[in-house]
Amino acid sequence: MGQVPLWAALALPAPGIAPRRPATVIPTSDRNIPATWPWNCRGFWLLGLALLVVTRRVDALARPQFWAEDGMFYVEALARGGQAILRPYAGYLHLGPRVAALLATSFDPLWAPAVFSAVATAALLAVCALILSERMPVSGRPWFALAVVLVPDAREVFFNVTNLQWVLALGLIVLLLLPEPRSFASRAGDILLVIFGGLSGPFSLLFSPFFAVQAWRKRSAWSMAMAVLIAATGAVQGWYIFHGAGATPEETGPVILQSLPGAIGMHLGLMTFASWLPPAVSTPTVLTSLGIAAVAGLAVVLRSTAASELRWILGAAIGLLLASAFYRCRHYLPELLVRGNGERYFYLPEIMTAWLLLAAANSGKIWRIAARALFSLFVLSNLLDLRFAPFVDYDWPHHAAELRAGRATSFPVNPPGMTIDVPAPDR
Repeated sequence: MGQVPLWAALALPAPGIAPRRPATVIPTSDRNIPATWPWNCRGFWLLGLALLVVTRRVDALARPQFWAEDGMFYVEALARGGQAILRPYAGYLHLGPRVAALLATSFDPLWAPAVFSAVATAALLAVCALILSERMPVSGRPWFALAVVLVPDAREVFFNVTNLQWVLALGLIVLLLLPEPRSFASRAGDILLVIFGGLSGPFSLLFSPFFAVQAWRKRSAWSMAMAVLIAATGAVQGWYIFHGAGATPEETGPVILQSLPGAIGMHLGLMTFASWLPPAVSTPTVLTSLGIAAVAGLAVVLRSTAASELRWILGAAIGLLLASAFYRCRHYLPELLVRGNGERYFYLPEIMTAWLLLAAANSGKIWRIAARALFSLFVLSNLLDLRFAPFVDYDWPHHAAELRAGRATSFPVNPPGMTIDVPAPDR
């Protein structure tokens, strides 16, 4: 008897891209695996992912804290109510965080950080549920979902709505990979994802061309409607960005392009595959070498991946996201070589790098062994470095009592050094 693959023993499809076929057809390589997953199996994996997310930062459940602009969103929701939803920040709208803040005002201030954390986690798990659904045209869906919650540069992304835009942007990428929805619920969910993802950051501007290409290729009414909708949200965000509404002061300083390979090496090399190593190994020479190797490796994986649609979407998205991140951080590129700096900008490229490895794992090429080994290293490395450092406990119950009493106050938020001022309410 031949050796049974790990994913077959676990009743999982082998990792890689799956052809778009009716759910009742069983791929040749998956003869011993049911053609469809029962809902309880998907629910089992979703529960496991939720436990893994909570394990990464248990204190977010035990002692919820605001992160960065969470406090600002909450204070403005208290002061302005629903009007705050259309208030731009950093040059564009933040629909998701604003709606979460408005929801939090319906509860006692004591529960506000917990509401923010719950909304952020629910959005993350909703994207994972979409990946685990039968619509996702890949085999080994749990491995794809696992990458979403296991990537190292998620410390700034999880358990807060300030960086909810990155999770929603991942949802937009997933939509590009999915076939067109057949049910009303799926259509409604896709529309909501495009609206919230498009109006919660600048990603509608970045991804509008992707949806336009999809519409041109498919020539269907639904794909065209999605392209128009994402373009409309991009136009709204573009208007705010062009007019500088709510923009933060422009950074100044030299642009040190020599730091680009090292930044790639830090995040797509060291952090993705060996985040457990001590900081002493993060020398510029090592990081630059890892960056060159990471770019070369991505090129090989892109060529080895048989699924052309997944390849061009993920490959183009990684390149576009890295280019936009480096432009955004152009005045402090050397700081990206330091662990913990700019993590959110690499959250999506790290996920998509892992996805490309999964797609290449069944490519039929000689290097599929290397792809499987690298993905295994990715999983092992990030399990070894699973736990995030806890938030600083700033005694939110004390500050909540001040807000409840209607007094002018200020409260600190994570990361340390940020403070949110709360004026006294108008009488």
